[in-house]
Amino acid sequence: MRIQPIHTTRMNRTVIPALIFLALLQSSMAEARSMNESLDAEPGQRLLLRSDVGTVEVMGHSKSTVDVDVEITGLDEDDFTVAIGKDSEGVRIKGEFTRPWHRRWGHKRVMFTIRVPDEFDIDVKTSGGSITVESIAGKVRANTSGGSMRFDDIAGNIKAHTSGGSVSADQIEGDLDMSTSGGGFNIAGVVGDVDLNTSGGSIRVDEVSGSVRASTSGGSISARFSQPFNKSSRMKTSGGSLTVYLVEGSGADVDAHSSGGRVRSEFAIEGRVRKNSAFGSINGGGASLDLNTSGGGIRIKRI
Repeated sequence: MRIQPIHTTRMNRTVIPALIFLALLQSSMAEARSMNESLDAEPGQRLLLRSDVGTVEVMGHSKSTVDVDVEITGLDEDDFTVAIGKDSEGVRIKGEFTRPWHRRWGHKRVMFTIRVPDEFDIDVKTSGGSITVESIAGKVRANTSGGSMRFDDIAGNIKAHTSGGSVSADQIEGDLDMSTSGGGFNIAGVVGDVDLNTSGGSIRVDEVSGSVRASTSGGSISARFSQPFNKSSRMKTSGGSLTVYLVEGSGADVDAHSSGGRVRSEFAIEGRVRKNSAFGSINGGGASLDLNTSGGGIRIKRI
């Protein structure tokens, strides 16, 4: 009698993926673990954080310490490491995967909650998670490859970029240089200049005292100046309306053009004014105000 051979190839095709799935499931169900550390620091120093993944929250406090809390779920202890240390410039934090495939598989969550002295520079970069910075007097640099960003009560310049999320800022004394590849901006209460760029969202700027440079490829723009217009500004959208609010008595040199709507102004413009364009001066002229939209109307309104 001839014994038929066992076809292991088909078995392996079924069993091996199942084993991989079980391993990943077990990894994703790993118990949460936490780290807590407090380091002495001086006002005026710097926090430097680099992490392969993680949501980051940084807040100022009145102590001369940097207090770090880290919560990790969905990863075994050996899968993700966090190193916390000091150098001559301040505190350094590094979070990284120990195995490259953990970047792609399973549910994982890392949360950094950090308190620093009120006067402190912040430099944060995460490859996957949102970033929040609050109540800081110092320069802020923030970068994430996938998450929203929020900045509140900052006395210092902010430079920020996200590859996939919205950005908000409120009560800022300093200049903003911000960009996002997939979200909108909601900015309010800025004493300084604002430079914003998004590839896919609307831009709203409320109560700004400096210049506004704003560009979006897919949304409307609204900007409200909190004092008489005095710094050159430029706004451009490829897919929405554009509205600017000026304080009574503001002077400006206007260059406005719309390819998809009308140009309207509550201020008299001395110069060449047509249905979809305006080139001239408001109240005798002043700083330049360049407005351009390819997909909506333009309105210059009086506050």
